Amino acid sequence: MPAIVLVGLWGIGSTMIIFLSGLQAVPQEIYEAAKIDGAGPFALFLRTTLPMISPILFLQLVLQIITALQAFNQFRLLTVAGSGGGDVGGGGPGFYH
Repeated sequence: MPAIVLVGLWGIGSTMIIFLSGLQAVPQEIYEAAKIDGAGPFALFLRTTLPMISPILFLQLVLQIITALQAFNQFRLLTVAGSGGGDVGGGGPGFYH
């Protein structure tokens, strides 16, 4: 099971880099204007930061869905086929056993 955790954690670095670049792309003038208008920390995040990084959030959603769909074979090989319990090939009678 530790191998499954390591495979799952493999892509966190690129996700963090993309989120960091998205957060750094938010102009400071928008935060200053929101603070002048009286926005608190929660309102700053909810009404300023979140809308500005929504394209990054959508990109990460799509990338994580693709990664989750591609990870099926890795997890299958690490659990079922790797333990000698099943056919490594696909589609044969032993595929689901």
